[in-house]
Amino acid sequence: SPVCAAGSTTRLGDGRNQNIAKSDRRVSHAVRVHPTRRRSTVSSAHRSKLTRLTLATALAMTAAGSVGSAAASDAKPNIVQLAASDPNLTTLVSLVQTAGLADTLATASKITVFAPTNAAFDALPRATVARIASNPQTLRKVLRYHVAKNRLTASRISKRHQIRSLQGERIRISKMGGELRLNANTKVLAANLMAKNGVAHVVDRVLVPRSERD
Repeated sequence: SPVCAAGSTTRLGDGRNQNIAKSDRRVSHAVRVHPTRRRSTVSSAHRSKLTRLTLATALAMTAAGSVGSAAASDAKPNIVQLAASDPNLTTLVSLVQTAGLADTLATASKITVFAPTNAAFDALPRATVARIASNPQTLRKVLRYHVAKNRLTASRISKRHQIRSLQGERIRISKMGGELRLNANTKVLAANLMAKNGVAHVVDRVLVPRSERD
């Protein structure tokens, strides 16, 4: 009947409208999802790039720091150059050169030097000075008695009772009134002067080994 036909037509039309509505929703969902996925992909790629840049920067800074440390180490004077730069140690430097020990001390690795001042050498008895200066072997022994192996800072020395010198005999360590003393009566005037290959401590007396004492 016409009414049925009209009703059928109406139902068919409703079905098409529902299908169109569903299609529109799918399209709308795709439109909403697609930009989100794209933004997520771009964000992930951006984060990955930033991570790579951060790692590269960190590696570059580490390498620069290592180079800087090496350059700073190379810029330090060796133990002989350090002594030569102090006007109060000119006598010591002159005697080291006379004894032929300058190159040895300049190239030695990790040594400790107890460096007597000019005044300390002037305070020696003239007979002792003459005897030491006239005998190159004795001079080398006395100078080597002022040198020890390893880089011994004042804090490390203070924890010891004695130190073996390169000459072979030992230097006695003690404290008096909180001050570091060598062989009981030698004071450390300036400690921990750092060189490229060791450390120096300026002392107020010349250390004479027992075997070379008058």
